[in-house]
Amino acid sequence: MGLPIALAIGMNGFERLLAGAQAMDTHFCEAPFDKNLPVLMALIGVWNTNFLGASTSAVLPYNESLRFLPSFLQQLEMESNGKTVGRDGQPLSWQAHPIVWGPSSCRGSTPFHLGMLLATYEHKVFVQGVVWGINSFDQWGVELGKQLAGRLLPALQGEGDTVGLDQSTRALIAWCRENGDF
Repeated sequence: MGLPIALAIGMNGFERLLAGAQAMDTHFCEAPFDKNLPVLMALIGVWNTNFLGASTSAVLPYNESLRFLPSFLQQLEMESNGKTVGRDGQPLSWQAHPIVWGPSSCRGSTPFHLGMLLATYEHKVFVQGVVWGINSFDQWGVELGKQLAGRLLPALQGEGDTVGLDQSTRALIAWCRENGDF
């Protein structure tokens, strides 16, 4: 993933992005909890979600170069912490993460600060996972999706069968075979 970023912003910008992320990593590891930005953000998020009942949050950056940040955070936060089962395999008795909203339309921002911002949110998600008792970065749903998708492409191309797939999926595959160009 680093090569496309380096090509887009140049090696100097990419190195500044990494330096910003490293600065936040160091802050996260060394700052006391009462001054630790990712920890404070995580605990505020837990408080808002589980004690105040906030079921959504909005990220509205005022910088055009951050227009994709809400999409990144939706994937990071909702997929990483949007689980209903804890690390112990038991159902959670609390909501693990609210829905993240946010389009953007903005201007300006440096690679160093972007690196810090991305690392801040990654650490925030980790801390929330610890508090909620989930493994935020265990992406078993992604792996399951890859396994399921591996069965679908051959079925779409007429090389695999649809045995074991639900009726809706079988109907969509049949439609695609008839109307698509696979």
